[in-house]
Amino acid sequence: MLHNYTLKIKVLFLFIILIQFSTTSQELFKDKNIDSSFSKYTQKPREIAYVHLNKSTYIKNEDLGFTAYLFSKQDKKIAIASKNLYIVIEDSKKNIIKKELLKVNNGIAYSSIAIDSLFTSGTYKLFAYTNWMKNFKEQNFFVETFRVIDPKVEKEIKNEKISDKIDAQFLPESGHLLTGTLNTVGVILKNELGFGVSNISGEILNSKKETVSTFNVNKLGIGRFSFTPNINENYMAKFKSNNKEFLFDIIKSEPKGVILSVNNRNKKIYLSIATNSVTKPFLKNKKYKLTLHNGNTIKSFDVLFDDKNSIEKVFNPKNLTSGVNVFTLFDENNNPIAERLFFNHNNIDFLKVSNIIKEQENDSLNVTLSFDDIDTKKMNNISVSVLPEGTKSYSHHHNIASYTLLQTYVKGAIENGHYYFENLSEKKKFDLDNLLITQGWSSYKWYDIFNYKPRVDYFFEKGITIKANVNNTEKSKYVLYSVNKAKPNYYVLKENEKEFLATELFPSPEEKIEVSKIERKGKLTPATLYPQFFPNTIPKLDLEYSVLNNFNNRIVESNLDNITTKLSLNKVQKLDEIVIKADLEKRRIEQIKNRTFGKIYVIDEHFRKLNLNVANFINGKGGYIGGISAWNNNVWITTNGASSIYGGGTPTIYLDGHQLADIQVLYYIDTSEIDYIDINKNGMGEGVRAGGGVIKIYTNPELARTKKEVRQTQKFKFPLTFNTPKEYYVPTYKDYTNNFYRDYGTIAWLPINAVNNNGVFSFKFKNFLDNNITLFIEGTANDGSYISETKTILLD
Repeated sequence: MLHNYTLKIKVLFLFIILIQFSTTSQELFKDKNIDSSFSKYTQKPREIAYVHLNKSTYIKNEDLGFTAYLFSKQDKKIAIASKNLYIVIEDSKKNIIKKELLKVNNGIAYSSIAIDSLFTSGTYKLFAYTNWMKNFKEQNFFVETFRVIDPKVEKEIKNEKISDKIDAQFLPESGHLLTGTLNTVGVILKNELGFGVSNISGEILNSKKETVSTFNVNKLGIGRFSFTPNINENYMAKFKSNNKEFLFDIIKSEPKGVILSVNNRNKKIYLSIATNSVTKPFLKNKKYKLTLHNGNTIKSFDVLFDDKNSIEKVFNPKNLTSGVNVFTLFDENNNPIAERLFFNHNNIDFLKVSNIIKEQENDSLNVTLSFDDIDTKKMNNISVSVLPEGTKSYSHHHNIASYTLLQTYVKGAIENGHYYFENLSEKKKFDLDNLLITQGWSSYKWYDIFNYKPRVDYFFEKGITIKANVNNTEKSKYVLYSVNKAKPNYYVLKENEKEFLATELFPSPEEKIEVSKIERKGKLTPATLYPQFFPNTIPKLDLEYSVLNNFNNRIVESNLDNITTKLSLNKVQKLDEIVIKADLEKRRIEQIKNRTFGKIYVIDEHFRKLNLNVANFINGKGGYIGGISAWNNNVWITTNGASSIYGGGTPTIYLDGHQLADIQVLYYIDTSEIDYIDINKNGMGEGVRAGGGVIKIYTNPELARTKKEVRQTQKFKFPLTFNTPKEYYVPTYKDYTNNFYRDYGTIAWLPINAVNNNGVFSFKFKNFLDNNITLFIEGTANDGSYISETKTILLD
């Protein structure tokens, strides 16, 4: 008896706890303000990364070429805040195979990665992200899979055998199936690899085997149907595939609730908030709320139920934001109870190739692409993968539009997302709406929004920052020498200042940082400081993501005895490079002369080898005399005769754009490292500060410094450096006429291309094919316009 009594007490206590927990959870967000919570959550700007890979299937020993684009999620314009982009490649076991840091210029980065001995046959993932993206839980970073074929492992490429198993999902619009109300249900049919099973028709049966609705799925295995479920009734879906019958249960309808439904008809968006007669009495005097957001801004509408079972709101698409719009219904306690995603195609601009001109020149093909609507005054970039027509090596799920406009707003991976944005039609708009019905809730989770703490853990990165810690008790000066061809930087610390920051450094691989302390009279000594580097390693991307393998059901058996090798530059190409460099140098010097009132002295190879001190070089030039004092080693430079139009006698001297307060710094500057000197004795264009004229000295960071100077620096190795964009090498093949080259060969990869003032860009590549060629084109222009096309060039 005592045992039973104790058990009853425990059960009662547990029941009370469950009731309290249920009540608490129902009122979890009651005190939250929906609009202000969302505004705080989305206040900080988001970046989106998209990467155009030149292929999706690679043969070992060829290169993976790519162009990365960074966009602002708010307006889809190129994002320029982050300068650091991380590229990481993982294998199927999440082992990191390669990783690198790239510099982003005007929202664009590019390079190539060798598919070398670190790879073998299998599927890999490529991630692209910035440090700033780690602040947010939405999938704003880029992830894509690609396949590698190692001929030593795979002698033949064969179709992957797929069983006839089908995974069927029936997903009510807005998340709930409500009794006694017309419901729309999304359908997804997938094979065991997670890809859609195409073009199947089915029917929905009740417990009496009567057909209450029918459905058809498209080529991606997605469709919808509508019906009104009855209370306590069981329903199932019936369809056939490969002459095999399939039966799947449909989830039971809920007796009480509220659902959302969206329909696009007659150029209007009709949103219905529906309930049933059982629920209606419980809704009396309760104020629900409907919100509409796009991941950036939010609008709210009060919802009060009257005598009707449904409330309809009508929206003009012109008043909705472009892209994904998220409708969410909240109950009286601010609990989100239903959500529906809708895509608005208004004001999304796609730029098309208006004309293609081709011209055969020996074994090369010259191609010119024309665009009519690109504003050439604004930044634009186009990346182009050139492959044989009918290639099996380009089967990405996304293009630049589908990833930035769609994938980042949903939680699940989207199969063939590019389909919804190619050759847009009413059918594709309908298919996209069906997709969004099946996606359920958006990537913006309301639990995260309501519990968001406004802080930034990961900052925008612009190069490497060095925090130099010094043991300083008196005023001191430091010079940080060139990093990746940039000009030297000078730092002055006040008494007892213990640190200085060197920012926006972009070191190349194996590059070291060198720092000198500037003592009295300009003497240079090794700096005794302790540097800290930020960032100092590639950060881990520890965010959730969804991705599908790239799947090409056209793969057939193919022999792999066509091993690839890399091309090398020939002598003619190298000679052409020398001529081009000489022409560019001549043009550079002319441009320098045209933008100054002074006289330009370019240091040639003769003076460079003399290692003359800069003051001795200036002596007798441009009306100045100068040198180094024999008795105290002081540097001196003064006018010889008449001074500038503003009077005075001592020139104002700049070193690499920095005005020198103490010219003794020049003691260790000699002609071996000087690019050119601008001597403007009259001070024209320099203002009243140029009383004694102006001398501007520009060093060339690529020139070697003297051994004496090198010994006067403290050296540090960067723990993390920027990979120099690697040139893409087109493979050579044993045979350009067989099926292997047609299916997996590469013709060209063009990562960085800008349309000229005439709206065209031209390119040239080696072509050994008699068959047609396909161009896979991605890009951006006009502050938010998309370029995404597949074009076939017909060869005569």
